[in-house]
Amino acid sequence: MILRTHSKSHTPTPFEFYILTKGNNSGKPLDAPCANCLVCITHSLHEKTTLYWMCYGFWQGRIFEQYLKGSVIPFIRINDVFDTLVTAKYALNQDPERIASYVRAIQNIDALEKNIALQRVKLNDLKRSLANKLISTITPEQMEAL
Repeated sequence: MILRTHSKSHTPTPFEFYILTKGNNSGKPLDAPCANCLVCITHSLHEKTTLYWMCYGFWQGRIFEQYLKGSVIPFIRINDVFDTLVTAKYALNQDPERIASYVRAIQNIDALEKNIALQRVKLNDLKRSLANKLISTITPEQMEAL
């Protein structure tokens, strides 16, 4: 695992993800790079997936909050993220089957959330379409009467 500050000149690999370093969401893993993020380059898809979801767990569990520095814009240091991920990798080696089952469960829930979000968008589109059809049934004369 390699952890470094992301730069625009960096050529992405299939085995990397990004970690937000500034703001109240410091430590949040990301699929795409943004300003103020780190790039975590792993050696395999399995390692990437596992570390991504471990990082997600640390972010959700507010583990990274203890490392926040700065009074105006909080930020997290690269060494603190690195130490946390190294500890996570050690834990992965202790009980890989249990960790893998948790990662699969979190991935399944994430897929369900994305599906529900897509359904919500489609339902809003359908509702808007039906409302437009309802309005289009009113004739101009009826509109003037309103």
